[in-house]
Amino acid sequence: EHPKSLEKFIISDNKFESTISKTIGNLTGIQQLFFDNNDLTGSIPAELGELVNLQQLSLSYNALKGDIPKSMANMNNLSLVHFHGNDLNGNADVFLNVIENFVTDCGRPSSTNDPVICKTCSICCNSEEMCQQNEQSSALPPITIGLGSVAAVTVLLLMIAFVRARFFSKEEISFKQQNLNALQLCGKDSVYQFVLCRSIAGRIVVVFTILAQILIFFQFLRVSSVSDKDNSDRIYTMRCPSNKTDCEDEADVSWSGWVAFVIMMISFVLIDIIKGFRLMYKATRLISIRCFLGGVILTIVSLVALITTAYYNEAIALSDRDIIVNSVILLFVNDIDEKLFALLHFIVPEWLDSMHNEALEFEFEQNDFLLSRNKPSRNEQIPKESLPGDVDFPDIDLDVQNDKSELDGLVESSE
Repeated sequence: EHPKSLEKFIISDNKFESTISKTIGNLTGIQQLFFDNNDLTGSIPAELGELVNLQQLSLSYNALKGDIPKSMANMNNLSLVHFHGNDLNGNADVFLNVIENFVTDCGRPSSTNDPVICKTCSICCNSEEMCQQNEQSSALPPITIGLGSVAAVTVLLLMIAFVRARFFSKEEISFKQQNLNALQLCGKDSVYQFVLCRSIAGRIVVVFTILAQILIFFQFLRVSSVSDKDNSDRIYTMRCPSNKTDCEDEADVSWSGWVAFVIMMISFVLIDIIKGFRLMYKATRLISIRCFLGGVILTIVSLVALITTAYYNEAIALSDRDIIVNSVILLFVNDIDEKLFALLHFIVPEWLDSMHNEALEFEFEQNDFLLSRNKPSRNEQIPKESLPGDVDFPDIDLDVQNDKSELDGLVESSE
């Protein structure tokens, strides 16, 4: 006869060779059941679900096979369940309540052809006895979050630019604020300046560059996934030993590594996001599609780079050094537009010069337009305090003046 008043049944670390008897269901008063780190075989009996008072159950590191019984759904008092280190398969989401410490072999690689599927598990382990936090139950795929974040920030920036252009008068926004060098914002050493040109070939180069950068970033996002475990490179950094109820994280990532990550992103990515916003703002003032496209391109590519770098580091970085190395690698992808520009400089320098000159002409046209908008009309009376010697003339971007002198010199030499 089984003692129904028994509260604890612990036979861990004994290497017992047996099966779990169906009479286990008679221990209705049991609260803690630890059979871990033995050589138990067979399957988990359905009668185990009759232990409705059980609070902690550990069957880890045995040789159990088969499915997890659905009868265990009645065990609403469980706070700890360890099934890892076995050859179980099927769906482990049989419990109706949320279990705080729920560990199964839902990681990859798996020791079986039909690995455990568990969305409610707190930790997933693999056949190499390495484990990782399971975020599958609440986390969206990184690509989905990345696209959503990029779209949300882009829409927000567009709304800010529209509000400023719509509700602030010309007098409230000085010419110096409006006089933004579109060529400089797109990048004088970047193929993205071609968006300011009418050339079909230039626009093809821009589209090719965008697709190349986005596709490379999405490859890193894909292997950072917590849901697509078969294609994920996510590194398992935790161990759940048989002699402990809590798992230990072996990763050596500290706050200083993430501070270094933030500094790198501010230094190399934030500037492009700001440039993109300024281009979109200028587009709203000039009604310029080309400026608008340049701003959208800079903003989207920069945001994708930022999100990808953060997700990839979270997935595979084991130390502060890994965070820095991974960030540097992905920042190289963010500079493909500049590297392609340098390559074109050696392959087709004449065509590149013509594209650069066309972008310069666009900039001159926009500055002339801004000058005309801020020039006083004939009917405007100049105040007495604004004598000729004291008139404040609009500031002209020195880069634009230098570029115009450069273009004039090219024209004179060609003549």
